[in-house]
Amino acid sequence: LTMGIFYFMTGEILWTVYDLILHRDPFPSLADLFYTLAYPSFFLGLLNELRTNKINVKGVSKLFLYSLLLNSFLITCIIFYFYIYRTYDASNTFRENFYTVGYGVGDLILVVMNFFVFFLAWKEREEGLTSAWFYFFSAIFMTLLGDILFGLFETEHSQKLWPYLQTIDSIWILSYLYFAASFFE
Repeated sequence: LTMGIFYFMTGEILWTVYDLILHRDPFPSLADLFYTLAYPSFFLGLLNELRTNKINVKGVSKLFLYSLLLNSFLITCIIFYFYIYRTYDASNTFRENFYTVGYGVGDLILVVMNFFVFFLAWKEREEGLTSAWFYFFSAIFMTLLGDILFGLFETEHSQKLWPYLQTIDSIWILSYLYFAASFFE
C-alpha cells in the first residue's frame, strides 16, 4: 500500500514539474508510468491485507452485498465507456493509447479495491471503522470520482476552463490528502 501511495506521489510531482516548471504537455510522460504503477501496488497490498486478516463475508447482509455489486457494476460500465471505449484513438501513438486505456483499467481496479476496503473495515467493525481504512476508502473514492469527472469533461479540463479544471484537480488533491491521512494514521 505504501508503494502505491509513493507511486501516486511521484507521478504527481513529475506531472507538476512537466506542467508548471517545464511548460510541457505532461501526457504521455514518465509521470504516467508512476501513476499506472500505483494501481497494481494498491491491488496487491490490499490483497495481502485480506489474506493476512482472513476476511470472511458470511456476516454481511446479502441485500447489502447485492447493492454493492450492482453499484460497482454501474460504475464499471461508466468507466468502461468513458475511459476505455471512448478514449482509444487509432490515430494516437501506442504509448498514448496504452496510458489512456490503462487509466480506465486502473479505475476498474479501484472499484475492486473498494470491495477489499469494505471487507477489511467490516472485519474491524467491532472496533468501529478504523480511521486509516476510512481515509483509504475516501482516497479511493475521490480518485475514482475525479477520474470519472475527467472522463466526462476531458476537453474542458484540458482547455483549463473554470470550474472544470479547479473542481477535478481539487478532488484529486483531496484524494492525495486522504491517502496521506491513511498512511500516517
